Amino acid sequence: MKSSKSSQTTALRVGIVGGGAAGVFTAWALQQVPNATITVDLWEAQGRFGGNTWSIPYTYNDVTYSLDAGAQFFFANPQPTYISLLKSLGLFEQDVSSYPAGICLWDTDQNARTLFVPSKIENFFDGTLKLSDIPSLLQFFAFLLQAEALDKSGNWSTSISQWLPNVQWVTQDFKDKVLTPFLYQFVSLPLSRIGESSALYALTYFVRNVTGWPGQPVVAPDAGDVFTLYQSASIGLDGILAQIRSVTPNTNFRVNAAVASVGYDPVQKQPGLTVNSTYLPYDVVILTCDPQTAANLINAGGRAAQPNAPALLQAIEYAQLPITLQAPQSSYMPADPASWQAANTVVSNNTGNVAFSGYFGALRPPAGSSLVPAFKSWSNPPIASPPPDNLLFHSHSVLYPTTASIQARDALQALQGASNVYFAGGWNTWFDSQEAALRSALNVVNAMANPFGIEPGPVIEPWLAEPGGRRETTMSRFVEQLIARMPEHLARPLRDGLRPALARL
Repeated sequence: MKSSKSSQTTALRVGIVGGGAAGVFTAWALQQVPNATITVDLWEAQGRFGGNTWSIPYTYNDVTYSLDAGAQFFFANPQPTYISLLKSLGLFEQDVSSYPAGICLWDTDQNARTLFVPSKIENFFDGTLKLSDIPSLLQFFAFLLQAEALDKSGNWSTSISQWLPNVQWVTQDFKDKVLTPFLYQFVSLPLSRIGESSALYALTYFVRNVTGWPGQPVVAPDAGDVFTLYQSASIGLDGILAQIRSVTPNTNFRVNAAVASVGYDPVQKQPGLTVNSTYLPYDVVILTCDPQTAANLINAGGRAAQPNAPALLQAIEYAQLPITLQAPQSSYMPADPASWQAANTVVSNNTGNVAFSGYFGALRPPAGSSLVPAFKSWSNPPIASPPPDNLLFHSHSVLYPTTASIQARDALQALQGASNVYFAGGWNTWFDSQEAALRSALNVVNAMANPFGIEPGPVIEPWLAEPGGRRETTMSRFVEQLIARMPEHLARPLRDGLRPALARL
């Protein structure tokens, strides 16, 4: 992490609306500006900070874990800037552990898994992977090769329904019944609307988990994992944000403090916030809440601040996503744990129901000899009868990344800083995640440099590969290595069945 220094000091007063990850990251980044004294008021309407991060304690076999009821885990390759921040604050080594992650798509109509990617390389050869899994796995590999090309294109305007028909070497049945519901976990749209999503948005996070950011080396450790994810089992992502708040000075963090409107004083040329019927002027206002809330606040202030923004903000579709935490077993998943992976999608194409179910047992150290039998699930439309063994039921406001939403989001960038009002949030750039929230915060702080005569904020160098990490890779190399190693370890009947499929691929 680097920043420049200057003897000049500028004093600024900044109001931030929204106490989620983007709000906390923005407050932290403002305090890193070297030649400014910046006083921040961060206003959060709810009774807690964290937004879509929310961690609760859960005790199993006398071991207490932190379960993330909101944002759950992160991958290193798509989130190198976020990891660098955690490392610089000493949080990565102290509170974060890595876990191997696999994928299962369970079709309730067929009562069978229709896509299965085990979590460890060795699971391809030890009987975890079955001969029946291989045809769909090979089609999935073919899909991934073409998804990488889309990621490199930078084209956000093509929808899934426009892109998917052009994917080669994949059957239409596989596209409809496997790939489309698989993408649900990235877009949260109902099964019938997944085709409206930006194809790049739906695929970029998953692709970069393997290939990393374009032009940057891959950083995830090569420990025999197919996919490696990171999570805090001790304090959760909610706790990590709390730690970042604790090292953010000159900031008044306020909960249960709903902002009523965003205004603008044309005489003083200052924006302001109305809180508890009191108007508070600021040099800068930064809206890190969701875009619908931001539009309502500007409209409530008479549209004097950012008069052209509400229409674009309202075009960025958001919806409430019901989430359940279940233990000891999720009714979304089959009874046999042989099909449980860290990331599970459960679909009924007959009814149009689709759910994602994250298995905490794969993401926590064992309690004695047992894995934690807890799941986090969300479905769209919501399952009429949630599992009876809920630990928690709540909902989050999430982006629906349709091409219309993405186009409005991108158009909003031209309005950043008008009336000294800025927008930040995971929805604001790339793929909604801690990485995007952090990058959007850094973008806003850097955009403030020229108008206010301050130096740019912190430059966080992305986490680079450490000794023993993977070298730079591509999806084709990743797939090639997996396929090349499969036949030599499989039993003869599986080898004989695999050879024709490999030849066709």
